[in-house]
Amino acid sequence: MPISIIIPTIGCDKRFYACLQSIRDSMIGSYEIIVVQDGFQEPLGVKVPNLKVVALPRRIGPGGARHTGARLAGGDVLLFIDADICFNRQAYERIMNTLDQSDVDAVFGVYSKNSLSQNFWSDYKNLYWHYNQVCLEPRSYSINTAVFAIKKKVYDEIGGFTESSLIGEDREIGKKLAWSQKVVCHDKQIVVDHLKSFQFRSLMKHHFENTVNLMALMLKWKKRSLKQKDILGAGRNQIRAIIFSGLTFLSFLAYLVFQKNLWILCLVFFLVYLMASAPFLAFGYRERGITFAFKALCLHYLESLSAALGVFVGLVRFYVLRNSEQNYKWGQGA
Repeated sequence: MPISIIIPTIGCDKRFYACLQSIRDSMIGSYEIIVVQDGFQEPLGVKVPNLKVVALPRRIGPGGARHTGARLAGGDVLLFIDADICFNRQAYERIMNTLDQSDVDAVFGVYSKNSLSQNFWSDYKNLYWHYNQVCLEPRSYSINTAVFAIKKKVYDEIGGFTESSLIGEDREIGKKLAWSQKVVCHDKQIVVDHLKSFQFRSLMKHHFENTVNLMALMLKWKKRSLKQKDILGAGRNQIRAIIFSGLTFLSFLAYLVFQKNLWILCLVFFLVYLMASAPFLAFGYRERGITFAFKALCLHYLESLSAALGVFVGLVRFYVLRNSEQNYKWGQGA
C-alpha cells in the first residue's frame, strides 16, 4: 500500500531535520515525502529520496498546509506528521497494519511520556498531552494530527482539512470523520517522541489561544457536535478544572474587596478544582515524583485559569462578531 507522508512546517530548524531523519530511518516499501513550507521558501540542507517540497508564498496555517500536501499526494494512505515529531519503525508498522483492516478508515497515535526538551515547562506539557491522549476512547474522534494516517479515498470523500483553519484543524477533521460515521482507531501503541519546547509565557499563550479557538468551534457547531463522542477532546475533569479555577480566582478577588466569609467559598471552589485535577497530578507523581507533582499543581492551576479567561474571551468575541455581522446584513438590507 503506497504511502504519502505530509509534513507541514513553518521553518527548517533542527527539530524539522530530526523529524525528517527519523522518517528516513523508519520507512520501508513504497513511499513519498511531501514537505509543505508554510509561508516561506528555503532549500533543504539534506538530500532525501522521494521528496517533494512545496513552498507556499504566504502562511495559511497547518490545516491549509496539510490539505495542500494531500492534493499533491499519490499514495493510497496519507500520513500526516508534525515537523517536531520523531517517528519510528514500530509506529509505521502499527499504522500500516491497522489500516490494512478493511473497516478502519483512519488511525492516530500518542506522544511518548518522555520529553526531549530540557526544561520543566516542556516536560509538564508533554506529559499532560500524553495523559489526555491515553485517556481517550479507542474510537475517539479527538484526532492527534501530529501522527495521523487516513486512507486517501476517505480523505477525499470527507473533504479533508479545512484550509481556513489557522488553529483547531484537528477538531475540524475529527468533526468531519464523526459526521460521516467513519471508523477511526485511536491506537495507544503508536507512540512518537515530541520535540516541541515551551517556556512559561509561550505555554500560557498557547493554552489561552487554543481555548479561545475551542469556544469558537463549540459555538459554531452548537448542539450537533456536542452529541458526537470526543470530538473536542476535553474530558469532564478538564472542564471542571477550568470552571473551578476561574471561580476560585473570582471568589478570592471578592474576598479581598468585601472582606467577608467569602474565603470559605474560595476554599470550596479550590477543593473542587483539586478533585478535578487529582488524576493527572497523581499520574505526574507516579511518573516524575513529588517535586514535579507539586510544581505541576501550581502550573496546572495557572494554565486552567488562562483557559477560563480564554472561555470568556471566546464567548465575547463570538457574540460580538455575530452581532456585527447581523447589523451589517440589516444595514445592507435597509
